[in-house]
Amino acid sequence: MPTSCPHEPHYHALPPAADWRYGALAAVQQRQQRATPARALVVDYIAALERPFTAEELVAELAERQQRSGRATVYRTLDWLRDAGWITRVQGDGEQHAYTRLMPGHHHSVVCTLCGATLILGGCDLDAVLAPILAGSGFTIEGHRLELYGTCAHCQPVAGAPR
Repeated sequence: MPTSCPHEPHYHALPPAADWRYGALAAVQQRQQRATPARALVVDYIAALERPFTAEELVAELAERQQRSGRATVYRTLDWLRDAGWITRVQGDGEQHAYTRLMPGHHHSVVCTLCGATLILGGCDLDAVLAPILAGSGFTIEGHRLELYGTCAHCQPVAGAPR
């Protein structure tokens, strides 16, 4: 998958692990961040997942594997990847936020509440939709993130939801 998508509205599954890993590591180097082995471990872990994950799951998994990537490195790397558009935070029902990978330029997701399957949406110009609603309020939109929740096609029969 290329690192850019068409501008018109579209959806797709999570970016392929190899493409995402390559792009995220290249972005770290381009933005003059230190591409340390500990950061590479965090990126590798995220690339391998096909579901949302929490920061603490990542910390625990790396510790269990006896990988040298401390809690502070994990959290700093997640913050950087999120700010750069390589992951997005997914609001869950628990106390911790979960994250899922995406490609920069995408900031909308649809998440299955049963299995965590995630679709990434792109090309949705919400600013144009919201601007008339906010007209006269004095509020200026600087950015947005949108998360939609539901049940994926695979889980609908389990949940008793219609297809």
